[in-house]
Amino acid sequence: MGGLNFKVMAKDISEGYRLLNPHILKGFTPNDYKTLHHELTRVEQKQRSEQIPLGDIDALKTRNMKLQRISNALFMIRAGCKKQRIVL
Repeated sequence: MGGLNFKVMAKDISEGYRLLNPHILKGFTPNDYKTLHHELTRVEQKQRSEQIPLGDIDALKTRNMKLQRISNALFMIRAGCKKQRIVL
C-alpha cells in the first residue's frame, strides 16, 4: 500500500487511534507486513523501556493498554503472514 507511513501507523495503533483488522491487512504486500511488524516491535520496546513509578496507577494503566494494543496487532500480523505464507 503506497503512501503509508508505518511509523505513524504503529504509534496510532498503540495510542488506540487506529485499529488493525484482517480487512485492513488484506491490501498489504509482504514488504508492508514486515515493515509494520518492525515498527510495532520498535514502539513496543520503547514502551517497555519507559520507567513509570509504581504509585502512578493511571500511567501504568495507560502503558499496559498500549502494550496490549501492540500485542494484539502483532498477533494479527503474524496470523496474516502465516495465512499468506510470508516469512517475517
